[in-house]
Amino acid sequence: MGGKVTHVTDATFESTVVNSDKPAMVDFWATWCGPCRMIAPHVEALADEYTGKAVVAKLDVDSNRQTAIKFGIQSIPTLLFFKGGKVVDRVIGAVDKKVLKEKLTRSCEAARWRPSLKPGRSPGRAARRLRAVGRRLAASPPRRAGVPGPALGRAPAPAGRPFHRARPRQPRRRRLRGGDPFTLKGSADDAALVIADAGFPAPA
Repeated sequence: MGGKVTHVTDATFESTVVNSDKPAMVDFWATWCGPCRMIAPHVEALADEYTGKAVVAKLDVDSNRQTAIKFGIQSIPTLLFFKGGKVVDRVIGAVDKKVLKEKLTRSCEAARWRPSLKPGRSPGRAARRLRAVGRRLAASPPRRAGVPGPALGRAPAPAGRPFHRARPRQPRRRRLRGGDPFTLKGSADDAALVIADAGFPAPA
């Protein structure tokens, strides 16, 4: 076995793999398993390659049945990939080293990802800029929803001017029985003429 591979047990699995601040790859194997011996060189090579970047461990399922039952190991070899104490991927059976390296690299890249504003800026400068924006937002006066304020670099709407222009009110329309719709507008005399034209008697 390679010197870089960590052999874990039921007692040390929690502290070595689950509570680790690095991504981990655990090979569930047994001494009598032929496919386990086939991928053993791949596991040892990845352990040497990812020294200091990830935890590469092996667990004998015959001697440590509790951990194998906990993670639902039904066939070996089974390799589980951990990140943040949770299983993020798994491989069952003897596979090529390229497959294992791709999954382990993906876990390491996801663990190292940090947001940045622009290339070349240090995280400290980005944090200072975010704190400055937060102070500007906290100091700016409250404004109406949908109106850009000075904290975003745009002037607010002028005082007394509505943000949304009101639509003009449409005249009310009525439909007389047996006639065409007409619009009620004008004086009462005009309304009487309209009613008379429609064939109805004028009101007394």
